[in-house]
Amino acid sequence: MTKPALCLVTLLATVAACGKVTTPSPDGGGDDVDAAAGDDPVVTITSHPDNPTSQTTAMFAFAADGPATFECRMNSDAFAACTSPQSYAGLAANTNHTFTVRATSGAGRTGTATHAWTIDTVPPTVSITSGPASSVESSTADFVFTSEANTLVECQLDGGAFTVCSSPTGQSYTGVAVGAHTFTVRATDQAGNAATATHSWTVVAPCTPTLIEAESLTTGWSTAFGSVLHGGQALDTSVVNNSFTFNFSGRGLIIYYRRGPSAGSHSVRIDSGSPVAISATASAWSYQNPTTVATGLANGNPTATVICTAASCQIDYFDVTCN
Repeated sequence: MTKPALCLVTLLATVAACGKVTTPSPDGGGDDVDAAAGDDPVVTITSHPDNPTSQTTAMFAFAADGPATFECRMNSDAFAACTSPQSYAGLAANTNHTFTVRATSGAGRTGTATHAWTIDTVPPTVSITSGPASSVESSTADFVFTSEANTLVECQLDGGAFTVCSSPTGQSYTGVAVGAHTFTVRATDQAGNAATATHSWTVVAPCTPTLIEAESLTTGWSTAFGSVLHGGQALDTSVVNNSFTFNFSGRGLIIYYRRGPSAGSHSVRIDSGSPVAISATASAWSYQNPTTVATGLANGNPTATVICTAASCQIDYFDVTCN
């Protein structure tokens, strides 16, 4: 007859069944504890990167519910001994990653914990599709824009603080002062990547076209025919390089002049700008021939200088515009 193997029993252990040694609980009652195996350690990752994130570095803090040694690995790398915290740098961007930590108890039992996340470094798309013209009189500004889905959309006016826009697709402002302005819309995705779009424009004072009569004429100018410029008469000179000046309020100026076989040429200069040359020579006489001298001026009080560069010039009248 074959005998069962002998079991070595100490005073602190009893034989429950040959081959298994159990240790009584300290109070002498309740379930016995398996001293050879024990429970698997419970591992907790207490600090980890956000998911998603734009950072290509990562730090993990972790702990077990009892004494244990730790091994870590990134993605499919081999496990290697580690301690908390464990850091990584130079991780690949725009892809997924998985960190695993394994704890081993003194009894050889193991437990693991993982954290998966995505590194995203691509900025979201954002663009302004509608805004004020480059120069406007209105103190109200309305903007329409588009941005990538699932982004935080914020607006800024003239370098002020960014605030959440009034809607994901638009923003309006009132009481915008005269002067230059810049609107910026910023979109930030869940990984923290941000992109901006800007629109610049100028608010100008309301324009009321006003022609201010020439206070006096230099020697050699005379009045003739009908005109709205000077005392209801046109201006005529036969002195080469003779000139006169006047002021106006508006953004544009049009000169109307006489053309004919003996008519000469002249030029008009606004403030210190370059003269606009006008030739009046023609095969037949005609009146009120228009030439645009200036557009898009600041709405101030510029000075126009008319210079007759030939032997004979006649100016019919000027027209001030808001263009």
